[in-house]
Amino acid sequence: MSSDEEDVQTKRRKIGETQPQRSAVLFSFNNIDFTTADSARIDDKNWLNDHVLSFWIWEIKKKMKGADKVFIFESSFMSVLLRDNTYDYERVKRWTTKRDINIFENNFLLVPAHVSGNHWILLVANLRERVVTVMNSLDEREKYLNLKEVLVTYLEDEFKTLKGIAPIDKHFEVVDDVNSPKQENGYDCGIFVLIFIERIVKLSREVEENKGAVDRKVRILSPVSKENAIQKRMDILAAVAEEIDRKEE
Repeated sequence: MSSDEEDVQTKRRKIGETQPQRSAVLFSFNNIDFTTADSARIDDKNWLNDHVLSFWIWEIKKKMKGADKVFIFESSFMSVLLRDNTYDYERVKRWTTKRDINIFENNFLLVPAHVSGNHWILLVANLRERVVTVMNSLDEREKYLNLKEVLVTYLEDEFKTLKGIAPIDKHFEVVDDVNSPKQENGYDCGIFVLIFIERIVKLSREVEENKGAVDRKVRILSPVSKENAIQKRMDILAAVAEEIDRKEE
């Protein structure tokens, strides 16, 4: 066994030994209780649930700077916006207004969405170019056109909230799905979404540093390997162990 594998096993034992009851709370973050049941989702060949995605997005945000110009919604955003299959902007209006956030000051808006009961995709709004697209790690071209249209409607409602009754200055356009890297199994969709988010944050940071243009479509050219996916699970596991240590201090 390699040293990395031994380190992972040590962290897994620590998580398991901290709370023997499977539903016990390990720690809390951002008003979310992270449990041993959530931590079990990090193991290889398991789907990530919304708490694991939210935790890693929280970790990403802690490392971001305002100059990165990316706004990321929580993994529950789309399910709240479309509760009972009915669009209702009022349900999510305060997600930005209570913190006085203007999402249009960013290059990108990123919205993880849980679809079909067992799959994660990433909705991407290029706020400079006013286009909305999808990054999907399965080969399902244009399957979620309706969600892109929902995000366009949300953006127009949000603009009206910020600007009063003024119409949006430039309408958003729905464009074809990004030809993003594809998973080679049935369980890494959430991992791919988190990697997509990290790469878009990096892209936006580079755009700002170089004062360049934002591509009309997000182009994520480098593939996501099996090793990348495994490493991402290890990174999440390590961060969970750190939070447990912090709680015990």
